[in-house]
Amino acid sequence: TMGQLTPEFLSLKFQRQDGLAAAQVREVQALVDYNVSIARLFETMGIGLRMNQIELVEVDSGESRAR
Repeated sequence: TMGQLTPEFLSLKFQRQDGLAAAQVREVQALVDYNVSIARLFETMGIGLRMNQIELVEVDSGESRAR
């Protein structure tokens, strides 16, 4: 009911929601930072493409023109 929605209650509720949203933003940023760090590690080790199952194939352009 409307009697329960005091300014103090609403203020506390909004503070809690704001705190939760800030924590969720920090969690997502931590995941981004972690994944970027892993990608940089793989790149530094020279295994970034292999770890992501990416294969580069060289195409002989001379053969494709002759066909």
